[in-house]
Amino acid sequence: LVVKSHIMKYFQHKKINEITTFDIDSFYVDKLDSGYSGAYIRQMHNLLNQAFDQAVRWSLVKVNPVKNAKPPKVKSEEKITWTVDEVNRFLNLIKDSSMEIPYLLAIFTGMRRGEVLGLKWDDVDFENKKIRIKRSLCFVSGKGLIFKEPKTKKSKRQISISQHVVNVLKKHKQKQEFQKEHSR
Repeated sequence: LVVKSHIMKYFQHKKINEITTFDIDSFYVDKLDSGYSGAYIRQMHNLLNQAFDQAVRWSLVKVNPVKNAKPPKVKSEEKITWTVDEVNRFLNLIKDSSMEIPYLLAIFTGMRRGEVLGLKWDDVDFENKKIRIKRSLCFVSGKGLIFKEPKTKKSKRQISISQHVVNVLKKHKQKQEFQKEHSR
């Protein structure tokens, strides 16, 4: 879609060996002026770069004009963070709800949503105040929710937790065990 709607449409009147770095830069400016984001134009840049690299390998062009082109910088949006008071107010609002533990872990550990949802009690080392990330819960089309191993070695890690988090987790585990025993 990007190639057909944007790249081919823009460069359709030029032969591949006639496209210059100036043409590529002009393309980026035109796309910016049309309201496209820097991130989207960066995707187009990457596609153009791959295409021209292949054209060089096939001897269709001598040099890749995209190499010296300057795509727009991707503006990273400022993330809004809560104050300590806001975090405490939020945690008090969800206290003893089914959402308390997932949000508590996300806030205090920085774990990703799938990592939090993929935790099992075996992953929590109460004595050493650590949580081991061994799996992630994710949605796979056609299969539903499944556990997956983390994608990289860096993702498999241990996270230190505070005594407060240990205490809340212990209380939650006891509550779960009580509910299990009394639901039989």
